[in-house]
Amino acid sequence: MFIETIASIALATSALTPTVVPQATPAQSEPSEPHRLEDLVVTGRHRDEIIRDFVENVADPVAGRPLARWRSEVCVSVINMESQSAHFIVERISHVAREVGLRSGGPRCKPNLVLVASANPAGEAQGLVQRYRRLLKPNMTGASQGRAELARFQESDAPIRWWHINQVTDQNGRRAFRAPGDTPFDKSSLHEAAYVSVMPSRLWSSYSEDINYAVAIFNPRELEHLTALQLADYLSLVTLAQISPTASTANYDSILNVTDANYVTEADQLTQWDWAYLKGLYSATRTQSNLSASRVEIASSISRAADRLNLSRDPEVNP
Repeated sequence: MFIETIASIALATSALTPTVVPQATPAQSEPSEPHRLEDLVVTGRHRDEIIRDFVENVADPVAGRPLARWRSEVCVSVINMESQSAHFIVERISHVAREVGLRSGGPRCKPNLVLVASANPAGEAQGLVQRYRRLLKPNMTGASQGRAELARFQESDAPIRWWHINQVTDQNGRRAFRAPGDTPFDKSSLHEAAYVSVMPSRLWSSYSEDINYAVAIFNPRELEHLTALQLADYLSLVTLAQISPTASTANYDSILNVTDANYVTEADQLTQWDWAYLKGLYSATRTQSNLSASRVEIASSISRAADRLNLSRDPEVNP
């Protein structure tokens, strides 16, 4: 299996020795409100407007496709880390996955989300792409980001990088279209077919964009200022959702700011803002065929999640 091969290649090629990430006691999944400056007057915008801007700024679907998300089970594997640190990250990401309605894999599950610790993340990414380019960028519309994004995945100097591989599925979770290498369609075994053909309407879709598997590569030596909880929650957000690696999030109270050396954040874990985004993404029905309408649907779902989390109608943003 491809994702298992990635794990073996990472173990064989990484120059990183087992690394201990500073441990942090798991905190509550939904943190308290950040500190507010009482003597600072900020002219706020309506929360729903901020949510729409956040979705437009941070969400990173494949061009021309709706946002993808995991459908059912997430099985996390961490490579090249000391076992206690790796276990903490696996457990935390699995907890976040369960909180948004997914299942977390058991001890012997087949990994579909692999996290690789490496002292040379660019070299690690380049090696994976050289060996498995067709698998990281399948010859199927909407399966992954484009060539420019794949080049950025390999060449970036960011301490954390990630890559999602998606598939289009029907309402029953079956792959909706044939892929290169599939066997010819056999009408006599329709109930066993790995793909189906359902005609969507112009307004409503019978398909959904699902994350099939994902890889993230990170350099613990450049992230020593983070606690284990901050690292795990950052990885949770960028692997459970399609997040733009170039998004500017300084104006939002988000865990995404912890890797920005030019910005000081008090986020010690996923913030209420981050939780609203994830829970909104995973509670949206995703039935709109129109891409603009689909984003509005996601934003509305995030707004409802924010209500459930008691997030202020006029949330604080950093001035």
